[in-house]
Amino acid sequence: MPSSVTDIVKAYFGTFSLMSADKAALFLADDFKMIGFDERPLGKVVWVGVMNAIKTAIPDLKIKLSEVQEKGNVVNLKYYGVGTHRESLDLSVLNGPVLPASGKTVTFPGSHWALTVVAGKITQEELVTPPSADTGLAGIINACG
Repeated sequence: MPSSVTDIVKAYFGTFSLMSADKAALFLADDFKMIGFDERPLGKVVWVGVMNAIKTAIPDLKIKLSEVQEKGNVVNLKYYGVGTHRESLDLSVLNGPVLPASGKTVTFPGSHWALTVVAGKITQEELVTPPSADTGLAGIINACG
């Protein structure tokens, strides 16, 4: 089991990239909140649903981390994703669209995030980069749509 907060965050993203959203969810606290991805904060169940939808649509999605800095129990980092849009991206868990597979390589632009870790679990993931057409849900729709 990872020990430092940075190790926990890296393991979370690595597990999502290499395995599944359900396995990555093991790193999230029950009261986890995703802030800034959508107009409203998302709880763990909804966020795992979004991650499952993304991983289904882009099974080879790899998350690349950079600028990783730990300060207390918060890890600040930048990440982007790249993969092939092989299946439909069903964002209905967010009342969003279903985007048909394009077969194209998609890149989700890099954005800055702050992840808070308490008692070995990620309690919050917050988009620090100002919202735009390239970040959060809008960025995913634009990259795949």
